[in-house]
Amino acid sequence: MEAQTNLSEAGIKVEIEEVVSDKGYHATDTLELADSLGIRSYIPEPQRKGNGKRNWRGVPEEKRQAVLNNRRRTHGARSKRLQRLRSERVERSFAHICETGGARRSWLCGIEKVQKRYLIAAVARNLSLVMRKLFNMGTARGQQAEGGLVCVVSLAWFHIHRLLRRGYDFTSTLHLATAC
Repeated sequence: MEAQTNLSEAGIKVEIEEVVSDKGYHATDTLELADSLGIRSYIPEPQRKGNGKRNWRGVPEEKRQAVLNNRRRTHGARSKRLQRLRSERVERSFAHICETGGARRSWLCGIEKVQKRYLIAAVARNLSLVMRKLFNMGTARGQQAEGGLVCVVSLAWFHIHRLLRRGYDFTSTLHLATAC
């Protein structure tokens, strides 16, 4: 529901139809809520201890049905494709920010300062993606050999400012590559 609210506040008219997550988010109440909102969930179940069977005595039928619907969906080919896309997009982003970007550990004191540091790392990664789409080149460090980072950043700023003046919709990165 929070994701749908964020999309609405950003002015994006999209309804969330499917939810893909890892097994850490598998909870009966979550699955029931998604089912009641008409959202298809693809959340794998964690390994159960013992014989692996759930005890459904005393559990409402809606919750049981939501878990069974999710279980059926997670075994399909669509679920495997969506899980692969999630890994590719989400997990790779975190890996770049945390490992390559050095944001795994912080020596700052206070959650607010650590959040700011992590946010800056995420913004830097997103800026590098925009630069790659605009200039079809690798990293900012690679740009230094091509004539200096300052020139590249000012050129990127010029293109972004031009797109904003035209009222360009940045919601689709696919269009961003063809706009320049």
